[in-house]
Amino acid sequence: MDGEICQVPHDYCPHCWGEWDFKLKHQTCPSCGYVMGKQVKLLLDSDVCPNCEEGTVSLEKPKCDRCGFVVDPGMIAWG
Repeated sequence: MDGEICQVPHDYCPHCWGEWDFKLKHQTCPSCGYVMGKQVKLLLDSDVCPNCEEGTVSLEKPKCDRCGFVVDPGMIAWG
């Protein structure tokens, strides 16, 4: 968030701690207006798909081999 690494539960906003689930689908926090890809990015530090958690994704192959979800590089930071 804002260039800093924060560890928060997946269903909360790292800025205001308001409820915000499915951030890659609902890209604006309903409580404070922070936006995925601008103030907030999801850190992927493994090849596990952030959508289905069963397939794999990578920088070279951003499309999940299981569910077909395509990682938007503007919303993700690869770790």
